[in-house]
Amino acid sequence: MPVARAAPLPPSDPDAGSVALDRCSAQLLELYPTDLRGELADELDDVVRDAMALAREVDRAERDGVAFADAAQQPERFPLMARVHHGAIELLQTELAPGERAALAPIVARASGVEAEALRRAWFALAADERAALSAPLMRFLLYQAVRLNVWVLTWSGGAPLEATGALREFDARAEDMLRARLDMTAMRDPAVRPLRVLVAEALEQLAAIWERRREELRAGSADSARLVAGLVDAAQVARDLGASDAVLVRNELAGATGGDQLGSRDLAARSPACASQNAVDQRRRRLLDRLRRGDRPRPSGTRLIDLLGPLG
Repeated sequence: MPVARAAPLPPSDPDAGSVALDRCSAQLLELYPTDLRGELADELDDVVRDAMALAREVDRAERDGVAFADAAQQPERFPLMARVHHGAIELLQTELAPGERAALAPIVARASGVEAEALRRAWFALAADERAALSAPLMRFLLYQAVRLNVWVLTWSGGAPLEATGALREFDARAEDMLRARLDMTAMRDPAVRPLRVLVAEALEQLAAIWERRREELRAGSADSARLVAGLVDAAQVARDLGASDAVLVRNELAGATGGDQLGSRDLAARSPACASQNAVDQRRRRLLDRLRRGDRPRPSGTRLIDLLGPLG
């Protein structure tokens, strides 16, 4: 079915992007409890400055024809995109203190409910607006990450095979094309359409098709291949049961075994928000290996962000 394209937009207008980004920031603040808004507003300038640094990097990637998923694997060229891409998943496994959990619960509820629908519409509209010079690339990248994050949350329970077989990595590579096609569709601008819901629903269909193909390949494989995959699935489940700092290490090893990029300690620390330093990576790896060799299999703590989000999914 051909994609219906919107009418061409006027040339880029940096001011249009800035105004729209300010509007999105104001709407985002509305999701927070009233007593926190003043404190967050004071930090908003720093957040916007960091966001625009990311926007310039995304804009450069788009101009160079580098896909989001590919840019995320090139931290030397696109360090901010790589940290956001990998950090989004690490964020899910971040441990929350009791006070943080209590403060986040109502924010998460609002963000996933109808209260945030205006923000999601504005986000989508800005991503599609080529007049917004830097804000549009930024919003396209963040919308791509939002779709990824939703897919991970919704498939978290029982999703280790998706991770171990590379299905999620393949989805990452395909999701940007899906997003761009939807951004070009006139029908997506209908007020009755909920853009993020449409994107996530289509993403899940796409992932299901990828997984079905992977399953067929597994069925056609040898017994040795099946045993290898079973081991990888077990490793992926271990990664999902850990906190962020340890999960990063297991996923790095898993990447090397499944055709992805396995990084050394220094590069992993540079790419991963959950890793404080090269030395910290080495120390955590030794402790984790000792723990696993003793047969001390980790169990989910129940106090991570994903544990808060899980019931919502």
